[in-house]
Amino acid sequence: SDKSDIDKITPDQQKKVSMKINDLAKAAADAKAKGEKAPNFNLCQITIPGTNLYCGGNKGIERAKMPQFKGKPQPGSEADKLPKDKDGEVDTEALFKKMLQDKGIKVSEPTSVPADQLKATQTELVGAKVAGMTKALEADPNNPGITAPIYVSSDGYVLDGHHRWAAIVAYNAAHTDKPIPMNIRVIDEPIRPLVKRSNSFAEAIGIKAKAADTGAAGGAK
Repeated sequence: SDKSDIDKITPDQQKKVSMKINDLAKAAADAKAKGEKAPNFNLCQITIPGTNLYCGGNKGIERAKMPQFKGKPQPGSEADKLPKDKDGEVDTEALFKKMLQDKGIKVSEPTSVPADQLKATQTELVGAKVAGMTKALEADPNNPGITAPIYVSSDGYVLDGHHRWAAIVAYNAAHTDKPIPMNIRVIDEPIRPLVKRSNSFAEAIGIKAKAADTGAAGGAK
């Protein structure tokens, strides 16, 4: 079939996805109103058979073993020399791209594809984070913080930007008449060796991976 995953979703399934995303957004808002930390959820529980919503066909890599290009640097590391934002985090994306180019691995110019053509690499997604991004897209479908290009492997797996990808998939499931394209940069290497290379880079430059607390609020373990 030439249909995309979004096209295959029935109206009832669209409603189910939208309701669950809204439930996550409400749980996060309620916790914030009470001065509590918003709970985390495993968004893989919203998977619909036959589609990539959200973890169908994923590579089964734990979030803690996925590379991070933005985060708090290790004291004294190369990353520690970079400019820090208000949260004390640095962005090593430009250095990551230079590392790939120095090794002769091509990185495409930004291009766009249907979001549901991509596949998740990691097993865990933080539902409250995706819900917040999805609500932001409802307010502004062109939100630059969410629609900026993400890195994708040559075989179509998300390397970095899973939560932004998931938010766009959720938005598109609820707005099949006006889907948002997924902006990507394709790295000319399959996902398995690319994850290994990316983790080596992050470790060498001084950025730790971030684990997801997906079991805290009924998420799958």
